[in-house]
Amino acid sequence: MEHPQIRTKGDFVAECKKSYSGGGQPSRFAVMEEVFGMALSAMFEGLIYDEENRPLEVGWVGADACYLYDDAGFLRHLDAAGIDRQVLQFFKNHVLENKDVAIRGMLELMGKDDIFTKTALEYQIAHMDENVDQGMPPQARELLKSLGFKIIIDAQGQLVDIQMPDISDIEGLFGASDF
Repeated sequence: MEHPQIRTKGDFVAECKKSYSGGGQPSRFAVMEEVFGMALSAMFEGLIYDEENRPLEVGWVGADACYLYDDAGFLRHLDAAGIDRQVLQFFKNHVLENKDVAIRGMLELMGKDDIFTKTALEYQIAHMDENVDQGMPPQARELLKSLGFKIIIDAQGQLVDIQMPDISDIEGLFGASDF
């Protein structure tokens, strides 16, 4: 079976379904998606925008996810993993600035306060930017999008800005005060 080099998410999903329903051997893309789960997806799909505030779609070159950047009619395929790493590095730097407060808050949320959990959290923070292959659940992306979270990149795939909502009133954000 011939695989086109440049593909859209819809083509990818259709091919995966076809490869399993046809009774033959599943395609390498279908196997990779099943084995690695979200690894073939762009981690921040739906949250990436260009400098003109236009959302970027996701496509594939081979098995690699790319953000599709419309540069005056020329569709650039920007490596999603590289952009996702930049965003994760940004988050890592912010967390490291307030590491003690962040860890204390996470321990409180988890209801734990032991040295093993604290060490595990410190390790996760230290290696946060290496977790591109783990993906992000679609529900988490939708929540971030609904809160106004946006990642702005340029035509070369460089991080320009991250727009984050002010969530200083976390209880009021989720309607906890209504209960």
